[in-house]
Amino acid sequence: MLNAKTILLGLTTSSGSNWQDKVEEIKEFNIKELALLPNFLNFEQRKKLYQLLQDTALEEIPVVHLRHDMEQNELDYLVNKYKSKIFCLQADELGFKLYEKLPKYQSLIYLENPSNEKTAKYFNQAIFNEQQISGFCLDLTRLESQRYTNHSIFKQIQSLLSKYPIGCNQVSAISTNIFLKIFHKKTSSHELKSLEQLNYLRKFPNNYFGKYIVIELSNSFQEQLEIKKHLLNMLEYLIK
Repeated sequence: MLNAKTILLGLTTSSGSNWQDKVEEIKEFNIKELALLPNFLNFEQRKKLYQLLQDTALEEIPVVHLRHDMEQNELDYLVNKYKSKIFCLQADELGFKLYEKLPKYQSLIYLENPSNEKTAKYFNQAIFNEQQISGFCLDLTRLESQRYTNHSIFKQIQSLLSKYPIGCNQVSAISTNIFLKIFHKKTSSHELKSLEQLNYLRKFPNNYFGKYIVIELSNSFQEQLEIKKHLLNMLEYLIK
């Protein structure tokens, strides 16, 4: 069994992900629940997205990735309209500025593990204690990539994981090209081309998985529904 863990389709908004088409897919596949990652959309674009979502059958957005220009009333809307429970936030200078602006929701904000040396300096015990963070949004793809490309950050994150709860995960694709790993090149991708690119998840222990597991891919929802089936089978094997 998955021990009450929920795998969520991800409405991503990066340049490779057509979020307008994904809204139409919500209607086509009668999707009731998903994660929202609007971190590539400005306020006006997000406003348009919210308007479009109102014309779908969508009922819940448990996990939302925050963007630095969000205001409290936007989070109010997401909590009241879509029952949002976890807000993911980049652990960097802009992220902590936003965190300080949102005292009402600080207990729901979980920090995402860093992507590089510049942001890794904000990911430390002293800052977490000072800010009284609730826990982590653990991007497992990023962590797995750093196993090969930046082992010092990989070990830094590992040392902190046992000290805070993991509220959710983000998962995307890892390249199966061994030469990228050998030469410490970028190994992660937000476009999945083969289900084998998810096999790396088998390496992580059960306690690295939070309640919500977000598919952070530009792939269509039709493809993500198949990916979700694959993850359900894989994670039942991992967690039972």
